[in-house]
Amino acid sequence: MGKDTSWEKSSKWYNVHMKEEGGYNHRELVLPNLLPLLKLKKNDALLDLGCGQGFLARAVDPKVNYYGLDSSKSLIAHAKKMNSNTNHQYKVHDVTSPITTKETFTHAVFVLSLQNIARADLAIKAASKVLEKEAQLVIVLNHPCFRIPKHSSWGFLEDHKGQYRRLDRYFSSFRSSLQTHPSKGDKSPTTLSFHRPLSEYIKYLKQAGFYLDDMLEICSNKKSYGKAAKSENFARKEFPLFLMLSAKKKNSL
Repeated sequence: MGKDTSWEKSSKWYNVHMKEEGGYNHRELVLPNLLPLLKLKKNDALLDLGCGQGFLARAVDPKVNYYGLDSSKSLIAHAKKMNSNTNHQYKVHDVTSPITTKETFTHAVFVLSLQNIARADLAIKAASKVLEKEAQLVIVLNHPCFRIPKHSSWGFLEDHKGQYRRLDRYFSSFRSSLQTHPSKGDKSPTTLSFHRPLSEYIKYLKQAGFYLDDMLEICSNKKSYGKAAKSENFARKEFPLFLMLSAKKKNSL
């Protein structure tokens, strides 16, 4: 996911976290919304940018032609080990660089990967170059309006007996270093996360020749029990966890 943002050092942790079928949010929230949005058909060609250990490849129809790219050698090795489908290919590649393949694609996705790439604009442009006209690009993000690394949190108002979402910043772009094992302190591997306002993603899509086709906001499906359950469950339905942006490549390019 970019030479300076690779998850190589965190690949062992990530592979254990994801397992074969993906982590909880991937299985329960992302896939049930992403797959109907993509509407993949037999012989469609899907480009997965920042594919990690390939959980999406194992979820799509096996007849779909799949091409996964990630800059982590270890994650690509895990992906190959868990998938013997001859319609699926994996390659170690920095997705901000030109994608050298003779193939073109009907669909492309960034599944929770674009937020870990420093030059998101270059990654979107690289994808555009290998997509067919009117091809679909879907970007899945931790919701940039409500989940801001180190600058958003939950709070509780005793007077109103209600939970609220606190935001300390939003409109400026910045990067954060996040520990994969906070309990280990300085010994924990870290990953980089890049916050951008929603308008910046729309700008990058427009610059790369896309128009916005659809948008989904996805809330948590978890439930609380106990004294604060009512306010916590209400808040979960008011502040989405994930944002999906669906864009189409313009015919004029």
